[in-house]
Parts: sequence; structure tokens; C-alpha cells
Amino acid sequence: HQNKSSSSVNGTITYANDIWKIALQRDFQLNVDQYGYQTLKWKPRKQQSLPQALSVFGYKAQDSIRTASSAFDSWKHWKKASLTFFHVGAATNKDEKEIENNRGSLHLIAPYYLRAAKLWSKLERWMECTERSANVGKQIQRTLKRGVATNVGNLLERDLKTEVAHRGLSDNKSGTLFEGYQAIQAVYAFYGGQDMDFGNVSKNCALLGGYEAYNMLSCCFFISPELCSPRTHPEIQDNTKIRIASTFPINNKNFYVDCETGVVNMACADFHSYPIVDRGLDSALIWFEEYATRLDSGAYGVVPTRPLLAKSYSRHDPVYTIALYPQVTENGGPIISNVNNERVPVANRAVTKGVEVVASAVFTPDLIANNGIAFIYSIRIRLLSSTEEGYMSPAERGFDYCQLATRHWRIHNDDTGEVDRVDGDGVIGMYPILVEGGYWENRNRFRGTFAYQSCTSAFMKLGSFRGHLTFVPVTLTSRKYIHQSDNAQETEYNQESLIPPIVQQHHDRAFNVEVAPFIFDAAPGFLY
Repeated sequence: HQNKSSSSVNGTITYANDIWKIALQRDFQLNVDQYGYQTLKWKPRKQQSLPQALSVFGYKAQDSIRTASSAFDSWKHWKKASLTFFHVGAATNKDEKEIENNRGSLHLIAPYYLRAAKLWSKLERWMECTERSANVGKQIQRTLKRGVATNVGNLLERDLKTEVAHRGLSDNKSGTLFEGYQAIQAVYAFYGGQDMDFGNVSKNCALLGGYEAYNMLSCCFFISPELCSPRTHPEIQDNTKIRIASTFPINNKNFYVDCETGVVNMACADFHSYPIVDRGLDSALIWFEEYATRLDSGAYGVVPTRPLLAKSYSRHDPVYTIALYPQVTENGGPIISNVNNERVPVANRAVTKGVEVVASAVFTPDLIANNGIAFIYSIRIRLLSSTEEGYMSPAERGFDYCQLATRHWRIHNDDTGEVDRVDGDGVIGMYPILVEGGYWENRNRFRGTFAYQSCTSAFMKLGSFRGHLTFVPVTLTSRKYIHQSDNAQETEYNQESLIPPIVQQHHDRAFNVEVAPFIFDAAPGFLY
């Protein structure tokens, strides 16, 4: 009898749990088979520490997900999280009070918020890890604003509601018009954009990275909701399209979301629009998730905004920024190019006689109109140190130091089959001398990797870049200056010396260093 009773109770519990699973799917679109009983932690507003940049739920993203004990427990927490989200903000007139009164019946789309929490968790961990983000992570963190909840007084939401009314739709039955907006709402729930008035906002604080060559600069910021409304940006002449990111201080590139379809587009200063992600109503989430994954995996990384002078390195922290030139990663899969049907990667690395060259390019549609620049490519060169893969000792490579002499590029346009040949001295007027751990350039000693950016105006849907650099071994002799004398004593070169050395070139031992092929792609799938 006891066994029958116990079996009956267990069956009832199982049946009840199945009912609540259905309720989770119905109310919050949460598929338990995919997400389990995951839910969001939340705090009442009175218990939240307002000065901190936290989510609207009162936690950092990486601390915001918990696993409930049952389907009912999960449903209950999602309900409370929904109330926390939708009940923030005070109604200011009769119409808005009516909308406010109906908000208790609204529910979060749970998968959107779980995905937003996970992407922001990746970004938080990256920003907090100085080994990966250097000092730029902390700078970006200081610009991030507190998460934003739905708010009837919000300019953006009023514009959307006006458009809904214009189309004869009700707020609670707006179909896909708001679901694309709900996806981006989930992103803003954890951080409400970047504070563009924070101190001296510079390119170093751009959460969405940038690129630079010569006097051309593009740095993209995650903008706050008060700047999202179409009325703040006249080139988006549709009240269902909202901005989520813009370049600053020169506003020549804007990313916006179509709240009706979810599609993410990029609009440039010439009013030309590029579709970036068109994968459904959650395209904005996909766009942010991919960016967080690229930072987390090392596909994007930080670079110094200027060369690191060896003599100032110990006294001043170098300033870094996120660069959108792809880096070589273990998981970086190649992209198929039509150059003789070979596989050409987004970024590539080659080592010749201990000299490493890492090269990649980024498509720059925002620079086409004003500068005629279609792609910026980055070449990073260094002499490997003894602990690194590919290192060769001076005896093995046949020299202690080497100097860049000439460059030889071959740019293949897959659209036309044409090959643009570039042969010249040095790179953009520079002839760096590589030493282990740094380089000499223009009588200054620098630490780290020699890097330079250049560009091509040749627009192509698909193409590739390859070539080689010619180096000559050099002998360096230190100068030991005598006070108040033009004479100099020559001594054996000390690698830590900051005094420009005497350089003796050995042209008879010149050698070529490979620049492995990488791709030019005007439709890379994602643009930032």
C-alpha cells in the first residue's frame, strides 16, 4: 500500500512538473530541453546598489544566472524577474498609466536574457583580465552605464509606440514589430551603453573596437538608449529602426536594428546601408554574441595606440585599444577564396629565420565615400624570443639583428583576376631594426612588436594579399658618448641600450621573410 501511495505521489509531482514546463514555454519561451531550469537572479530595487554599473536585476552578468530546483521554481523566478524589469519607471500621464497597469501581464523572452547574460559574462571577464585586455578593459568598464529596464518615459519606447499606433497595432499584440526590439532590450538590461561624457572619452574606450591607418580613424562605441531614437539621427528615417552603436567623435558609421525584422544594418555617412546580420528576430543578439566570442577567443585583441618607447615603458603605462584586425587563433578557421581554389585565412602567420609576420585586413565601408579606402591591412613583425614557438638562436638563424629593407606585395582581385604588384623600400618610410623583445626605428628603441597599417583603394568582393619582406642582417655597435665632445667611443652593443647604435648592414646576406596569404572580403558575415 505504501509503495502504491509513494508511486502515486511521485507521479503527481512529475505530472505537475510537466505542466510547469509547458508554462515556461508558453509564458517565457523557455525550452527546458535546451536551457534546463536556468533563470535569472534578481534583487528588489531597494536592495540594489545604484552607483554601480549593474544589470537591472541587481547583479553583474557573470553572477546573474542560477539553476532552479524545478520547473515551477524556474517559472516563479522568471515571473519575478519580469516584474522587476517591466515595473521600473513611473507613469506620467493617463495613457502611460494604463500601459503601466498592463505590464504585469508581460513576460520576458527568457532565452534572450540568458544569452545576453552569457555574452556580457564573456565581456566582463575579458575586461577584468589585465593580461588579455591590458589597461583598456578597466577604461571601458568605467564608461559602462547601469542596465536599462523598459520605461514608459523612455524617448525610444514612445517613438516605437507611436509607430505601433500609426500602423493600427496594439501594444500587447504588436507581433514581430517589438520582438526585434526585445532582443536588443535584453542586451541593454545588463549595461545601458557607454557614457560618452565620461572624462576625456577617447578611442581607447571604444567597446566595439576600431582601426587606424595614416590619419584615418574609426572607433565604435556601444551607445546608450537616449541616443538610440531615430529622431537623434536623421539618416535613419524609420521609427522602427534604432541605433545601437556609433563611431565617435566623427560619426561616420552607425549600426542600427530594425525592431520589426530584427535585422542589423550599418549606415555610413554617405547614407549607404549594409546589411550586417539577417538571421531572424534575434539578429542583434547574434551580432553581440559573435563580438564577445571574438574577444574571448583572441580573434580580436588589444594593441598599443602608439609605439612603446623603451625608456618610458617602466614609468608610464602604455595605452591600448581594441583593434578589429583579426588575430591568429588556434580555432580560427579559413575562409575559401577563389585564388586557384586554395584556402585563404582571415589572418595568417609565418615565421622565417625566427622573424614572425602576422597579417590580416578589415573591410572599411565607412571610409570608401570620404577616403576611397576599401580595406585597411595590418602587418605585425617581430624577432621571436627564446621561449616562443619558431624561435631560432642567433647561431641557427645566422645573425643577431636584422633590418627591414624592401617590401613586395601581390594583391589578387578575385572579381577581375587582376594582380596589383607593389614593390618598394621599407614600409611607409620606415626601416625597423629587429632585436629580441623590440626594435629600433628612427633612432628610438621600442618594446614589443613593430606594427604598421596601410590601405588599398581597390574595391573587390573577394581577394587575397601575399608577399614577402626583404631583411638584411646588421651588426650593431653601441655609442658611448663623451660629455661636451663630438667624439664617440664604440663598444659592444648591449641589447638594453637606449642610445642609438652604429649600424653596419650586410647586404650580401639578405633574406626574404614570408608574408603568408590572407583574405580581402567585402562580405565577411559580421562587421564591427
